[in-house]
Amino acid sequence: MQPAEQGVLVQMPERPGVEGSTSPGGALKFRRVDRRQTVMRMLDVEALIGAEHKARAIWDLTGRLDLGRFTTSVKTREGRGGREA
Repeated sequence: MQPAEQGVLVQMPERPGVEGSTSPGGALKFRRVDRRQTVMRMLDVEALIGAEHKARAIWDLTGRLDLGRFTTSVKTREGRGGREA
């Protein structure tokens, strides 16, 4: 007996988007990191390392990563109450 051909149960995109999500609750909202922000000690975080420091390449790389899997538990949405994730 041969198994019956099975159809596709759910169509999933290869890389589901996070930014501007159109889920029923609205777009996810996050607090963005501002590396130019200073603290009460008047410490300029941007000036801690030189313009050519390797850490800047890491910042650039991590800023391009798809972190969608980390947002599955985020419940706060734009336009609704609650703090940014």
